[in-house]
Amino acid sequence: MNNTQYQNLAFRTCKIHDSHEFNLLHMAVGIGSEYDELINAIDSNDKINIIEEIEDIMWYIACYKKLNNSRFDVIVYNSIHNTKPIIDYMNKLPKKISTLQNLIKRQAVYLKPDEAAINTNLEEIIKILLQILAVLEVDIYSVYIKNIDKLSVRYPEKYTDINAVNRDLFSELKALKKDESI
Repeated sequence: MNNTQYQNLAFRTCKIHDSHEFNLLHMAVGIGSEYDELINAIDSNDKINIIEEIEDIMWYIACYKKLNNSRFDVIVYNSIHNTKPIIDYMNKLPKKISTLQNLIKRQAVYLKPDEAAINTNLEEIIKILLQILAVLEVDIYSVYIKNIDKLSVRYPEKYTDINAVNRDLFSELKALKKDESI
């Protein structure tokens, strides 16, 4: 699965609100809330959950880019070889996410977009997430597949409020564990 395929499949499961600005704020808040869940997964040393939370952050980024009619480009750095603990990378994320949320707020609320700065922050967040995946010895493309597998269980056709509320967590976890290489 390539970046464009992932972006299109991810966006199929995105709730679209009437206001473009509200959609952007939804993505910004979502990235922040998934970061909080990522911290909890790391604290509990749950590899499957760590990967799932990275999937969710990537989903928000892909959907944000789609809402802005932008390509979701993830540059995979083959030279990333990490010996640092995950927490060293996690320490970089709060500032990047906070800056991103402020930039998106300015875009959505004050109508002062700075797409160059937003894209730079998104790229930096993605690079940090790729570094964490490298520590876990997981590639981004398997992350895409797992995320879409999970979302296909939750939303067989497309996003619905009913399916969002009535999740089958057991089946979603089964989809995440389908490939034991993760």
